[in-house]
Amino acid sequence: MLNSKVLSLAVAASERMGSKIQIPAEDTLLNVLVARSLPKEIPDENISPLGIADLIQQVSGTANLEGGLDHSTYLANVISTLTQAVRPRIDLMRKSIRLAYEAGDRIENVVNRGDIGLYDIHTFELPIAMRDSYFISLVDEYSSTTESHVVSWRPGMPRLEEDQLADIIKTGTKIDECIINTLAEMPSGGLGRIYDKFFYTATMYDQPNAAGNRRMYCDEKLSAEYVIALMLTIGLESKLKSDIEMGANDYVSMLNTIRGTCAKMLSDMMSDISRSVNNGRLIKSYDATAKVVVVYEEVYDQYIAEGGSPEIIQSLIPMGFANLVNKQDIINSIDTIAAKQSISLEKLEAERINSIRVQVKANLNSEIEKIWVSNNRDEYIIEGDVNEVTVAAHNFIDQCEDKEIDGDLGYIIAQAIVTAFWPTSRYVLYMNLVDHYQAMYRTETRAQLEYRATVRWLVEELARMVK
Repeated sequence: MLNSKVLSLAVAASERMGSKIQIPAEDTLLNVLVARSLPKEIPDENISPLGIADLIQQVSGTANLEGGLDHSTYLANVISTLTQAVRPRIDLMRKSIRLAYEAGDRIENVVNRGDIGLYDIHTFELPIAMRDSYFISLVDEYSSTTESHVVSWRPGMPRLEEDQLADIIKTGTKIDECIINTLAEMPSGGLGRIYDKFFYTATMYDQPNAAGNRRMYCDEKLSAEYVIALMLTIGLESKLKSDIEMGANDYVSMLNTIRGTCAKMLSDMMSDISRSVNNGRLIKSYDATAKVVVVYEEVYDQYIAEGGSPEIIQSLIPMGFANLVNKQDIINSIDTIAAKQSISLEKLEAERINSIRVQVKANLNSEIEKIWVSNNRDEYIIEGDVNEVTVAAHNFIDQCEDKEIDGDLGYIIAQAIVTAFWPTSRYVLYMNLVDHYQAMYRTETRAQLEYRATVRWLVEELARMVK
């Protein structure tokens, strides 16, 4: 145990270091290592850290300090020796840890953490206008007067700008708000693009048949576009009277068939949705590219109320149950799915974590080479040769728990590098101290946390040296 005399020497040495060491450059990782070693160095910060003397007492187990410092030449020389011994260690530690953190960040940025293939759940929603009773009445009115999908489109419509179309589509009724909201859900310029597709360039249609008519492409994903096109036909018929390069009868006939076809498609979609919901269909569709499963919200709510879980829905495709789409079939198969899910997900998760380890170790090789060259150039002492360091870093990654690999990966990599390059150093102690104080003082700045870690680290070093 340290006695009062030795502790006094350590206190004096630490205070002397605090007054002599310059503030590191601001762009370094540990830019306040030494300058903030004493409370007097941070008068503007709202913290009251323990003094070095108090910390030394805690580390050493000494209750208090008695007596003062003997200012003899002998003691002054001891203090100077302690100061000169610790100051270079701080500088070397700062540079070494900075290199490790930079390497850790670079590796973390290129590592693909992947996923285990579970799908995100999206609820299916109709365009806002199709949830409006007034618009639905228009759909019902127009959809009963046309042959499905057949349009008598003719060339000759004028090129119209977005602002012109915005005026044309206005009805002066409450449906206008629905139209505005529907357009707001689209990318900018949606009104112009829809006009072009349905009326100007006719890219929504097949080539004309023998009678000169065309079939409109039917795609449920374009339901919002059918809504806007339908409303445009109403405005175009009542407001656009000039610049039409076709006869009036052809013009009205074309608008009527486009309007009726859009209405028929929307009506069929709503009927299909209603029928599916009434039949208890839960899964509407899958998007394998985006890994999304689309569900009918009303049926999904029933499924959850009856004891179903989101995880079962998310794993239907990965677990090989794509054929299950109805709510009751899925509920009846929950035990089977869950049993397979438990085994499969555990395996998939293990494979994902292992992939991260493999990627990290592959990238560690080049980063270790960089640090090796940098430290040799600066004439820093590295423990072991580059191959030994690489093996040690790989072993560190292999020994980490899965939750660590899937957590703050950059920090884990930095620890691996520091431990591998300097296994007998106390650099990891400093890293752990910063982490420890961060958990204790969540509102403090990085500088404040490093101040606390630096003081504690200095005390630990001095205590080790003088015991």
